[in-house]
Amino acid sequence: MPAAKTSPDEARVAQKKVKKEKKGPSASKLAKETSAENKLYELQIKAFDAPGRDPPPASEEEMERRYNVGRNYVIGCFKRHNELNHDLAVKIRMKVRKYRTLVFDAHDVSIFIHHIVY
Repeated sequence: MPAAKTSPDEARVAQKKVKKEKKGPSASKLAKETSAENKLYELQIKAFDAPGRDPPPASEEEMERRYNVGRNYVIGCFKRHNELNHDLAVKIRMKVRKYRTLVFDAHDVSIFIHHIVY
């Protein structure tokens, strides 16, 4: 073993740390992980391949109720649509009439001023 350097003239050199190589998981842990992944994979395959279930057929009373619900929904949508369009049409008609009266009033005023001046 070399003697320690004690003279202040010589530079000191830092020793490099020895890096340990990381070991992977043990074989038993790998086997457990792969078996768990395989079990999940197999379960997913079974779930995807399973046949779908159809709901039980509805009774005549239930079919009548569903028909009426759908019919009333469509009727309600039509009423709401018609009310909205009616309101918009009335607003547009009112604005057009207001615009027409403003244009004619301005025109009438200009004619009146023209007659007074000349």
